[in-house]
Amino acid sequence: MHVNPTIAAREPLLKVGNLVVEYPLGARTVHAVSDVSLEIARGETLGLVGESGCGKSTLGRAVLQLRRPVSGRVLFGGTELTTLQGDALRKMRRRMQLIFQDPIASLNPRRRIGDIIAEPLVIAFAEALRSLGASVETGVFGANMQVELVNDGPVTVFLEL
Repeated sequence: MHVNPTIAAREPLLKVGNLVVEYPLGARTVHAVSDVSLEIARGETLGLVGESGCGKSTLGRAVLQLRRPVSGRVLFGGTELTTLQGDALRKMRRRMQLIFQDPIASLNPRRRIGDIIAEPLVIAFAEALRSLGASVETGVFGANMQVELVNDGPVTVFLEL
């Protein structure tokens, strides 16, 4: 598929239109996000600022479809997210990120910083790593080697062959 770079540069990466998120609370309804529209171009960053409880996190969750909106549209890279489900939605979420207002509260003090930083990368590239492992095994079989030798050093492999 060929995309005209001039047209692609003008189209927003994220386009939210008339988004509404509500929470049922007993007999009443809490209007958490009411008719929000915004556009973010590729390379831009958006920071939402507001009082506690004003709907910043709810808006972010609705954009990622972690909380489904009552109405409105969310387009990311031209794909309508509000209609996606299952694997298709999970694949799109790998391309988006929220950073909540209090990042320290979301850090687990029992985990190393490197592990915390690496976790989203591991999740995002897990499928690629599985496919890489399969490719390595295919190469090993093609060379008539035992799969168990993949983790050995070359000297060991040479001596066993």
